[in-house]
Amino acid sequence: MWHQHFERIEGRIRWRDGPSVESAQRVISPYETEARASRKRETEWVGYKVHLTETCGEDEAVHLIVQAEISAATEQDVEETMPLLRDLQARDLVPEVRDER
Repeated sequence: MWHQHFERIEGRIRWRDGPSVESAQRVISPYETEARASRKRETEWVGYKVHLTETCGEDEAVHLIVQAEISAATEQDVEETMPLLRDLQARDLVPEVRDER
């Protein structure tokens, strides 16, 4: 973590103008080395992303979470779509498509 923010120039330690690695590799905390800083539109956070899939149906029915996946905060949401869908297919839980005409 130290080398990402400081550098030695002519025997002196100096603060870097910017981090030496991209956000996906940048360690934010020595206590949680896999957490990353991210931003989506106006929201900024340090940590992870969670992707949930829930049951649906009648408006008044109980909705249950059937999948929960955690990914790096710097990964694009679309990267998780197909793995989640394949898991639903393997468990025969693919949502049905209704014709709303």
